[in-house]
Amino acid sequence: MGNGDEVAGEPQKTEVTGFTPAQALAIFKPCVLDSKLIREWVHGMLHPEPVPICPECGQVVESHQSRVTFSAGRRICCYHCRRFFNSRTKTILHGSPITDEQLFMIAALSEFSRLAGADDKLSRRYIAEITGLSIDSVKKWQDALRLLETPLV
Repeated sequence: MGNGDEVAGEPQKTEVTGFTPAQALAIFKPCVLDSKLIREWVHGMLHPEPVPICPECGQVVESHQSRVTFSAGRRICCYHCRRFFNSRTKTILHGSPITDEQLFMIAALSEFSRLAGADDKLSRRYIAEITGLSIDSVKKWQDALRLLETPLV
């Protein structure tokens, strides 16, 4: 009978290990997301066209190296108008220090909260805690994202 802990006729009790939803939520922060995947997704949403276009003059960026640099979120120079820009220039993220992961978390968790019928103030507090942002910042970004849902007339 093995290790001597078993009693004749009784099945061996095994300890089941796992984790609770609360424990999973406790580590659910922007850093647990795949940064490259999130950056590519956010970049694709901000720039649905397959090549970068200068936000100043509208010219397509031809250089392969500039396209790679732009896709990585770094700044490039338009060879037509000589202006520098990056993937955030003239977008909802222009000049903001928020990370792609934080914005993605705000958007996804806000939608989860909406679908669950959660109280906005309560969900903002939890989203702020998870993202490491202030409640005011979360509200600002929720409002900005909501504006994108409203079709322009």
